[in-house]
Amino acid sequence: MAARPFPRYFVARGDAAEPARAIDPVQSIHALDSFFVGGRHVSEREYVVTVDQAGDLNLLPGENKSVFPGELQSELSYSDMIGSGGRLLDAIEFYIFNVQLLEQPGNAPGLNDPVYLYGTLYGPFPSDSSLQPAGLDGQLTVTRGDLLEGLIQSAKHPFGYSPDAGVSGRSLHITLAGDREEEIARGAGIVMAYPMLPGDMVQSNPANELVVTQMLFDVLSALRADMIAEKVSSPLCKMTLPVPNRMLLEEQLKLRGYTIEGNTAIIKTTVTQGFQGFLASAFGSIMKDRLELPTEGTLNEFLEIAEKALKAFRGWPPKRIWALQQRIVPATADIRMRAARHTAPAEPLRVVRTPAAPLPVQQVHNHSVSKPRNADGAMATWMKDFVDAHKKPGAPEPRLSSYAQPGGATSKPAAKPASQSSSGPKPKVKAEWMKDFEAPVTTRKDTVPKKEREKESSAPQSKPDWMKDFE
Repeated sequence: MAARPFPRYFVARGDAAEPARAIDPVQSIHALDSFFVGGRHVSEREYVVTVDQAGDLNLLPGENKSVFPGELQSELSYSDMIGSGGRLLDAIEFYIFNVQLLEQPGNAPGLNDPVYLYGTLYGPFPSDSSLQPAGLDGQLTVTRGDLLEGLIQSAKHPFGYSPDAGVSGRSLHITLAGDREEEIARGAGIVMAYPMLPGDMVQSNPANELVVTQMLFDVLSALRADMIAEKVSSPLCKMTLPVPNRMLLEEQLKLRGYTIEGNTAIIKTTVTQGFQGFLASAFGSIMKDRLELPTEGTLNEFLEIAEKALKAFRGWPPKRIWALQQRIVPATADIRMRAARHTAPAEPLRVVRTPAAPLPVQQVHNHSVSKPRNADGAMATWMKDFVDAHKKPGAPEPRLSSYAQPGGATSKPAAKPASQSSSGPKPKVKAEWMKDFEAPVTTRKDTVPKKEREKESSAPQSKPDWMKDFE
């Protein structure tokens, strides 16, 4: 049996192999991205990236959206209407990657350091088989510049969600070069990465703006510290970085003995231990009696700072990234039209397109899954093995940023309505237009006698059966 191909810069953990699996669109709970694949070597086709109840990423053909659950169809329609997406990936081979952890080594020379992304890789795509390759846990090596450039470019093609559906924000991807420039130039080795909230949180809110904002802060704060240490002339050295979560910053300072007074934190006790983690990224490792608190930055503000930071990298972009940028172009009307003509295999008629209740995780995909991906609060054992392998005696500790910790410093869950419990079902938000359909059908007053109209109005009104599917 031939070895499964994966990008040059990806290293799979030893026991990560699983059999290919059948994908049922009904099990997908949210859409994360939509785009077209085609170009010089492949006929155009639309694809949708989704997340299912087990936390796995799925790649589904987009030409027959009627087989998707209703909520998924609504998300795709809304994202189209607000102008999101609309890009063509000119590729003959690509992968999708669920990002869960970022490691920035503490002793790498220069500014554009190699960094390690840990998570689950799916692919290669497109595939002629009806089965989708199972996810491979492992490590993807890129650089700080690759990561920042990928996030800047992804902001041009986000996937948007409707606030009326109880979801706010956008879902961003990161297009990364998983191989050398000659492979990228021929349309191979391209990785579409998706930083995601933990498995239990993504089910209610698939938008990843909070995770992406935290990732930008983690990379930019480490880059700024290196620039200052190496005396590099850059606007990044002179600015005070905003933080992704001001409330969390204040809470952590209070735990260290500080009192918050407006935009100032004051401590009146003598403490010798320095800052660590999030506080060290914001203020440095040395504690001070008085700290001026940074503002809370938005995703767009961090993206602007990232653009300025990239200018400090000599020779940016390298050939590998330049070749990657040439593979992504706007999807024109002709591209969309040719993709719409793609012939999809016939799907069996589905009487019920959405399950009445979430299936037990063990039953999803008909394979053994002990818990959803991203559900662990601590770093997985296989990730720790990779991190330990990078360590050298006497070297500084690496900066680790986990994006799979519920309630951790890297995530800020959206506020829930008071009537919604943490374990209860998501409340249905009824849009204004639906009220028009709920109004009882009446006839013209000038053609119906008054007594008959009063008799009809007093009779109980019932909703058509099809309306119940939207509730």
